[in-house]
Amino acid sequence: MIRRWSGFRPSWLRAASVSGAEEGQTLILLPMMLTVFLLFGILVFDMGLSFVQRRDYQNDADKAALASVVAMYEGTGDPVAVGKSWLEKNQFDTSDASHWSVEVLDTERVRVSVNAPKQPFWSGLVGMDWNVGAYAIARARRVPLQFALMAMNPTACTTLTLSGQANVSVTGGGGTFTNSTSTCGNGALRASGGGSLSAGINDVVGISATSGGSSITVAPTTGVPQRMDPFRDLVPPTVPATCGNPNGPVLAPGCWKQKLSVTTNGQTVTLLPGVHIFQNGINVSAGSLVSSGPVLIYATCDPSPCNGGKVDISITGGNNVLIGNPDYRNVVIWVDRTASANSTVKLAGQGNTGISGSIYNINSSVTLSGGSSGSSTVLNISVVADTIGLTGQGNVVLPWNPLTAPSEILAELVE
Repeated sequence: MIRRWSGFRPSWLRAASVSGAEEGQTLILLPMMLTVFLLFGILVFDMGLSFVQRRDYQNDADKAALASVVAMYEGTGDPVAVGKSWLEKNQFDTSDASHWSVEVLDTERVRVSVNAPKQPFWSGLVGMDWNVGAYAIARARRVPLQFALMAMNPTACTTLTLSGQANVSVTGGGGTFTNSTSTCGNGALRASGGGSLSAGINDVVGISATSGGSSITVAPTTGVPQRMDPFRDLVPPTVPATCGNPNGPVLAPGCWKQKLSVTTNGQTVTLLPGVHIFQNGINVSAGSLVSSGPVLIYATCDPSPCNGGKVDISITGGNNVLIGNPDYRNVVIWVDRTASANSTVKLAGQGNTGISGSIYNINSSVTLSGGSSGSSTVLNISVVADTIGLTGQGNVVLPWNPLTAPSEILAELVE
């Protein structure tokens, strides 16, 4: 008799069948898992490259925004053109205008945006791509410099000097700056003759020196970085082809060919608000020179510009009231930048306490003198000049005022 197979299989045969199925599934899953891990690794690698690229783009945007906002604020260039130029300097491709922009947000802020398609190193092989971008917003504003006296000659010996027995004080937290790198024995900043210089800060690029019982307090900080002329971007007033003569006690804004002389007691000359151009300088030794509002006194030559010619301003007597012109950053007296190195501005005596604003003679000297011994003179001015001399016998006080002090542009990233 023949028996049919009942379907019963030995346990060892069943185990062998299950094991074979599992091995087959494993062989199928393993490539899939390896593929997933590979794709994940590629994505991580390319994301890392994208972060590097974004960092580079951020640096490009930061630099371009800072340069653009300074150009806009100073009026020295078109912010869009400047921003584009800086992007190109940093190897950013500006050929496609959709990948970059420079936007003027307001009078103080500029935004630079950059973006470009990222075709990653590995993930591009499987059709993955994305954009990488960055932006920066920069702001520019003027901030007052903490200096009432700035001697800007870059190399000469004794560019800021105190001589005689004058006691000069810069109050209000202000101080002095000496731009010269000189390490000569007399110092870039020098006090001699028994007087004293007292200020909240005395910054010197080179060295300082004292002699003859003189003193400088606070102690100068030497070796500081040089600075640029804070008025370098100011555009001088336009000098007309022909100028008149300063006749009469009241002068409207204009150009004057002859030297203005106020030399008689009781004589008063009034300058109406605006720009007054003097081609042969000013001499005030008595009487009064006053302004009825903000003025700029611009000293130049005939013909103008000076191109090495000499022009002087001397205000050594009288009772004088002159107010700096806000259109020229509160400069009240400005000597032509091309004037000779021996063109001088001299302010002396107690009659100048009514002068307020900045004195600017970047190519030559400004001399400040106090009154007689024991007297006290308050000068509400700041001075930016090639060299500065402080002389006399009395006390001279220069109150530092952030509203009328020289200033510089501070450009900063705000986003």
